[in-house]
Amino acid sequence: MSSLSFRSTRHLVLVLSAFAGGIAVQAQAPKPQNLEDLVVYMQSHHKAPFDREGAVLPPGGQQALVQRMQKLGASKMAAMVTAAATTAGSNVKVNRDRNPWPKAELGLAVDPVSGKNFVVMSNDFRENYDHQFFHVSTNGGTSWSDDSMVIGVDPITDFAPYNFQSDPGVAFDDKGQSYLSTIAGNLILDFNVDGVYANFDTQVEEVQGFANGTYASLLPTIIDNQQCSGATNFVCPAQLDKPLITVDSVPGSPTNGTIYVYYTLFCNDQPCVDG
Repeated sequence: MSSLSFRSTRHLVLVLSAFAGGIAVQAQAPKPQNLEDLVVYMQSHHKAPFDREGAVLPPGGQQALVQRMQKLGASKMAAMVTAAATTAGSNVKVNRDRNPWPKAELGLAVDPVSGKNFVVMSNDFRENYDHQFFHVSTNGGTSWSDDSMVIGVDPITDFAPYNFQSDPGVAFDDKGQSYLSTIAGNLILDFNVDGVYANFDTQVEEVQGFANGTYASLLPTIIDNQQCSGATNFVCPAQLDKPLITVDSVPGSPTNGTIYVYYTLFCNDQPCVDG
C-alpha cells in the first residue's frame, strides 16, 4: 500500500485535448439516447474525430482500399503472404480461457530487469462485455497466467463499478514493477426515468503490479474522471479516451520511476479546462 501511494505521487499526466480551438462550436445535438447519438453529440462540439468502441472507414475509404490492393497486384500480395508465413519463430497461446469471445487491443511490456518477464493485457469479451484481462509470463513466454484487471467505481452512480473497460496500457520500471492503465466507462440507458437517464461517464485508471508483474493491486489510482450523464439535466463537460502508459526506467535519470499516463480529453466546454 505504501509503495502504491508513493508511486501515485510521481505520476505525470499528459492530456491531449481535443476541442474547437476558440472557434464557436456547432449547435448542440440533442441529448444522446444510444451509443450512436453519443458520437454525434460529441462531434457537434469539436473538430477532432470522436469514435466510441469501434473504427469506421471514412466515406469512400473502402473503395480506395480495394483500389490500392488491386494496384498492388496479386503477385506482390502473394509474395508478402509467403514472407510472413516463413518468418522464423513459433506461436504460443497467451490467454488460458477456452471461450470463443474476442480478444482485442493488446498492450505488452517486457521487464527490463529480466527479459524473460512479460505482461500482456487485452480487451476481453469473455464476460459478455469489454473487460481487461492481463497475462504474465516469467519464463520468456513459454507459459502464461490469466488474471482479471480491477475496475474502478463511478462517484456519479453512488460508487457503483463502471460497466466496461478498454484501451490496455502496460509498462515496467527498472525495479521489476509493472503498471497497467485502462479507461473505464459506463453505457447505461434507463428509459423508465422521465426524460431518459443516460450515463456515459469515463475514468482513466492506473494499477501497480508487483513481483515482476505476476499480480496487481486491487486499488486503482484514478488519473482523471469526467461526468457525461443525466436525465432532464444532462451534464457532459468532457469524455476521456485512449489512455497509454510508460515509465522512466533510465538509470540515473532525474525523473527515474516517474509514471507517465497520457490520454485524450474530448472537451465540450469553452474554454477547455482540465484539472
